[in-house]
Amino acid sequence: MEFTRFPNHAKFQEVLKQLGMAVTAPRPEIYESRVINFSKKVEPATAYTLDDLYFYAERDGFISNVLFYFPPGCNNLVRIRIGVGNEQVFPGEGFFYADGYGDNVSIYKKFKQNDRIWAEIYNYDATYEHNITLVIFINYIK
Repeated sequence: MEFTRFPNHAKFQEVLKQLGMAVTAPRPEIYESRVINFSKKVEPATAYTLDDLYFYAERDGFISNVLFYFPPGCNNLVRIRIGVGNEQVFPGEGFFYADGYGDNVSIYKKFKQNDRIWAEIYNYDATYEHNITLVIFINYIK
């Protein structure tokens, strides 16, 4: 089975039309996009919890992407997760960890005005600090 990645929604819609298919679900009109930078230099055996890393949404919207990078040397000892309110959003459960790896993951999680968007970063490495990149992209809707 082959899969095709579409760089934008318009191209995806074009292909669907060529196949005789249509997506009728309305897309929310974006009012403003924001970047929440939760990147941190995490000292050995230190944690940033949801009480340390949070942001209150100024209006209704959705999370569209999570960008992260674990530099080489983390050895899976640094772990992250993000959430909205009382719900964990990324990863689906537990924590995400890696070594010398980064990605920009597309997700879609709605939130309401005044919802708390949070992150946690735990460094279980008792010897070394690590500079972790953790960025959340949000879109406010009209």
